[in-house]
Amino acid sequence: MDDYEKEIAKSLWTKYPDNYTPEQAIEMVEIYYDCMEKVGWYWNSDDWADRLHHVIKNGITPERWLLNIRLISEVEKIDNTLANIKKGNVQILYKHKDDEPVDISADALEFLEFFKSYVVLKLGVDGNG
Repeated sequence: MDDYEKEIAKSLWTKYPDNYTPEQAIEMVEIYYDCMEKVGWYWNSDDWADRLHHVIKNGITPERWLLNIRLISEVEKIDNTLANIKKGNVQILYKHKDDEPVDISADALEFLEFFKSYVVLKLGVDGNG
């Protein structure tokens, strides 16, 4: 554990002494390390302690947090694809055997909008992280 991670653990147990011992705070930083690394080390140790406490308090497991990160990334990809279809930069063609290709961009647009709303709903209901 490097000094920055130790500072996060220290902030976690000093800001929330009723919830964590120093040992538990270190363990939480270790358990959630992959999530924190995926999010990025943009915040100071106090801010990370607040975020980490929020996630733990709300019962969000590291697995769930990583899933939410992946879902958010997928929503961003869908947004980019939708924008390109709407601008006409992308055309989606379907070709069955020897038939001529058929433009299904409008159907794809409708499906992507539906799929995006489903992912966003799942994030709102199951997520928080």
